[in-house]
Amino acid sequence: MKTFITLFILITFSQTSLAENPYLVLGESYKDTPGSEIEILESTPIKTQDGIGICYGFTSTSLLETYRCREMSLDCSKPEEALSTFDVTSYFRPKDKNVLDEGGHSSEVLKHLKEQGGVVAREQCMPFSSIIQQEGSVNVREKKGMNFLTGKWNEYKGIKNKKPNDCITCMVNDIRKALSNLGTSNEELADAFKTAGSLEEFLYLAVLPKECLQESKTAKIPEYEVNSFPTALKDANPKTLQKKIESLLLSKIPLEIGICADSAYTKNCKGGEGHSIALYGIKESCSATECKTVVKVKNSYGESWQKKTNDGWVDLEELVKSSLSISDYKNVNWINKPGAEIPDVEMKYSK
Repeated sequence: MKTFITLFILITFSQTSLAENPYLVLGESYKDTPGSEIEILESTPIKTQDGIGICYGFTSTSLLETYRCREMSLDCSKPEEALSTFDVTSYFRPKDKNVLDEGGHSSEVLKHLKEQGGVVAREQCMPFSSIIQQEGSVNVREKKGMNFLTGKWNEYKGIKNKKPNDCITCMVNDIRKALSNLGTSNEELADAFKTAGSLEEFLYLAVLPKECLQESKTAKIPEYEVNSFPTALKDANPKTLQKKIESLLLSKIPLEIGICADSAYTKNCKGGEGHSIALYGIKESCSATECKTVVKVKNSYGESWQKKTNDGWVDLEELVKSSLSISDYKNVNWINKPGAEIPDVEMKYSK
C-alpha cells in the first residue's frame, strides 16, 4: 500500500526519455461515437518544457489560463493572455521562499498561488524561451540553457571566497552571451549570485526580472477553489478515478493528472519517471466488441508530440493505470468557482 507521502514524488520527466506508453492511441478498428466528443477550447497554445523538470508548472499554468480566460471572457489564443510558467512554478513552495524547483506538484502550486492573491507575471514579460541557449541563429533545446545557469552557480559556489567581484562579473557576462534573450539585467544577475542561498533560489532570481512583478505587467486570476481527487484511500482505484475524470471533462472542466511516464507503469513507478499532463477533451470510441473512453492530453512536450500522438487523443484507462502506479493521493487536480459542485456524469451514448 502506498502512503499519502506520494503527493511529493518529484515530477521531473525529460523529453529525451519519452516512452509511448501510457499514451495508448486506439487502432483503426475503433470509431468515434457520433455526438460524444467534448473538447475544451478555452486553452492557450501547446508549450514545451525543454527537458526541464517543471511539467507540473506547465499544467498548473494551463489550468489557470483557461480559468482566467473563461471567467473574464478573454481570448486565450492571444499571446498577451499567456501567464508566465516560471512565475507560476515558483509557487510550489510558500512564497516566503522564492525558488524554482525541478520536481513538484500542481496542487501545491495552485494552493499557494490562491493563498497569495492569485497574481502572476505575464509570459510576454518573462518568456520561458528566454532560457533556451542560443548558438548562432539556432535554438538549442533540451535544458542546455538551464544547465548553463546551473553550471555558473556551481562554479561560483566553488570560487566565491577568492575573487567574488571579478568572478561574478565574468560569469554575468558569460550568461549574457549564452542567454541573450534573458530579461534580467546584469545587476539582477550579479545580485542573484550574491544573495541566493541555494541553486533553486539563484534560478528564481536569475530568470524572473523584477519589473515583471510590477502591477502593470501582471495578471489577476479570478477567485478560485482548488480541488483534488482522491483524498481518501477508498477512492484510490481505477473505477472511481476514471469516473471522476469523466465527470470533470463532461462538465467542461480541464484537469491535471500525474502519471508514470515509464513504459513499465503497471508496476510501482520510479519517482523520477513521474510526469504531469493536462486533459482537455473526452469522447467515446468503439470497436465491434467494446467501447473505450478517449481523452485529449495537453502535454508540455510541444506540438511535435501532439501531432505524432493522434493530436493527444489517447485511451483514458491506460492513463488511470499509470497514475495509480505512482500515487494514491491527489492524482487529479482542478480549479473552479468557489462552492461550485461537479455533477457525476457518465459516458452514455446510444449504440
